[in-house]
Amino acid sequence: MNKKFNLLKNAKYLIVLLFLIFSAISVVLFGTIKINYNISDYLDESTDTKISLGIMEDEFDLISNVQVMIENISPDEANEVKDELKAIENVKFVNFNPANENYYKDSTALFVILVNGNEYSDTAKAALADIIEAMDAEYGDRVNYGGTVMEKKLLREAIVSEIFLILGISVALCAILMLLTAESWIEPIVLLAASGVAVLINMGTNAIFGEVSYITNAVAS
Repeated sequence: MNKKFNLLKNAKYLIVLLFLIFSAISVVLFGTIKINYNISDYLDESTDTKISLGIMEDEFDLISNVQVMIENISPDEANEVKDELKAIENVKFVNFNPANENYYKDSTALFVILVNGNEYSDTAKAALADIIEAMDAEYGDRVNYGGTVMEKKLLREAIVSEIFLILGISVALCAILMLLTAESWIEPIVLLAASGVAVLINMGTNAIFGEVSYITNAVAS
């Protein structure tokens, strides 16, 4: 009997140790997982939408757009900005015409910039960062940004911030509920620790896929 008891006791410690090791490995792996924000990647190749996207890519290449609007600027200054934007790496084309009210009105200029890569790509994100750096340094709060690349940037930032907010609220509510219903104060700690380990392992093992969608990353916890 004592032999069996010691065996079970040792097995318990071994299991706890193994899960701690798995958790540590999962934390390291989680940093290697790429988050994919392009939902079209998960469409079946035979769907009409996927086929249409493929045709557009073949005909027009992978391009996306950034919109830059600058207030209190003269037409001559705006033309200089157009040339400056065209010189930025990965900028394919800058659409601006001071004679057209769609692009210049009431001393406000709108530049529509086509950049290489789709709105989810690292190339487009790098181009957006370079555009923001150049424009902010020169025009500060007189400049505003839009376009598909900017929209996806704001989407990513909102998702990341909301994940931690939702997770924090959920953990707090669970802790309060368990403290009110548990027979011992140690039970909530044990259950929350077990849940935390489960979340870490679940998200860390996504490394086998190389990347996961932002929806999966958002709801996994």
